[in-house]
Amino acid sequence: MRKLLAICIACFVAAACAWWYGGPEPPPRDPSASYFYDTVTGEVFVASALEIPPIPNPNSPDGNESVRVVFYSCGTCDEDTLFVGYYEKFTEAAKAEKLEQWRKIAAGEMWTDTSGPDQRRGQLISRNGSDWVELYSSEGEAIRFRSEMMGCPDGDGYGSPGECPPLFDEIDSKN
Repeated sequence: MRKLLAICIACFVAAACAWWYGGPEPPPRDPSASYFYDTVTGEVFVASALEIPPIPNPNSPDGNESVRVVFYSCGTCDEDTLFVGYYEKFTEAAKAEKLEQWRKIAAGEMWTDTSGPDQRRGQLISRNGSDWVELYSSEGEAIRFRSEMMGCPDGDGYGSPGECPPLFDEIDSKN
């Protein structure tokens, strides 16, 4: 009887461990980097998340305009589960304002918080990388809060999709 109980407990512990750890851990991702999309060639490359788009593509001889592309996944952010959440860029005026804010922060000067919706005019969002709308407009909210972004299909993930920053090895191999 004790042997049977011990075997049952051992099987339960093994099953619990298999469920808890669920296989290999996904590779580490770097939140200090972002993906960028070349609007001319369609190339996706990795650059610092501190870059304010649009930026020139460093791999393009012409320095093509590139915008941030934000990938999401309902799974482990592998190539089979990634999808484009949205593209992002700033108007020249909004980009200059953000750079000035960062300069003031770095210099220890007084600065104005521009993170609220009313202060973020000029931050643009796109579903396809070519048709741009204000982030906090009704059209921008329709992009950010579409059904694909609000929940994962059963069996493919947990709740809402998660953002997928670049892998550490992607950054090392592309810089």
